[in-house]
Amino acid sequence: MSAKHITYVLTIFAVSLVATATAHAQYDGYGCASCGGGYGGGHGGWLGLGNDEPLVKLRGGALFLHRDRPEAKDLVARQDAFGVFPFLDASDIGFNLETGWEAAAQVEMNCCTAFEVRYFQVDEMTSGVNFAPADGYGMIVDGGTATGILGGAFPVSGTLLYDSNLRSAEANLKGHIGQVSLLAGFRHVAVDELLSLNLADTSTASNNLFYSTNNELYGFQVGIEGSLLPADYAWQLEGVAKVGVYDNRISSRNGNVSNFTTDSNNRLNDNNTSSVAELGMAASYDLTYNLAIRVGLQLLWVNNIALASDQPIVNGVPNVDPIDTIDTSGTIFYTGIFAGFEFTH
Repeated sequence: MSAKHITYVLTIFAVSLVATATAHAQYDGYGCASCGGGYGGGHGGWLGLGNDEPLVKLRGGALFLHRDRPEAKDLVARQDAFGVFPFLDASDIGFNLETGWEAAAQVEMNCCTAFEVRYFQVDEMTSGVNFAPADGYGMIVDGGTATGILGGAFPVSGTLLYDSNLRSAEANLKGHIGQVSLLAGFRHVAVDELLSLNLADTSTASNNLFYSTNNELYGFQVGIEGSLLPADYAWQLEGVAKVGVYDNRISSRNGNVSNFTTDSNNRLNDNNTSSVAELGMAASYDLTYNLAIRVGLQLLWVNNIALASDQPIVNGVPNVDPIDTIDTSGTIFYTGIFAGFEFTH
């Protein structure tokens, strides 16, 4: 999805929340008409602070996240009697749904403002492809040539492994307007990836190639969130939209470990501007006055970052050429489902 399409989605979502808030806005016990009252009732939702509204809200639970497939480009070459040809495209790599966790806390400062912190992480979103015995395999690099080809008198087998990790921490200040809150805050997002090609023949020869990237994003975000149901319902339906701009501190490594050629380990650092957009919907149900169960959907775009699958094609042979370029044009789209509890006090 392009940045233009993301902007359209965020705009439509924000207009829907504002329209809903306008329809349900009311005075609260503090006489603060601009804040609205009783958002989420005495024990539901994040926003607002009526006379009986809790001051502290804690959330936690499991996050099930899926990373989309990498962008299409030649990645692995196969050697046979007729030559060396592209064998595996990066878009052939699919990731499974992986389990992580999230936690959040919010403190109401007065009838109109609140402070929130939130953290989530999902590690080891992995994918693996096994290669059947052939004359040889290698990684396709700069210029479309193949490097690390292991082949000769013995059949060669291989395994391509792709590991991706995501972490996010944010702190936001919120202003309540009816059943809607506008937010602004600081966010840190980290995306770490490792792509490795492990080759071995039926004798003793082996060659392991690797490409890794580390993205550390630091920046600011703005957003809007709100409730789509009346505050006194046991069920609550909430939505959130956020977008931010970040300074991305990038490091990338490539190299190889082999028993028939020189080992290498190259590293390069870079900086660029990245962006993050997030959409979320959650449904909650009050089990008791202080405890609710929550389930929902999370969509996350991370743009202009360095992905491991984009690095081989822009660099040369790891044990001959140093890294002189980091491809920072990558985009990841995550789809997540979360389930957990909310405790209020």
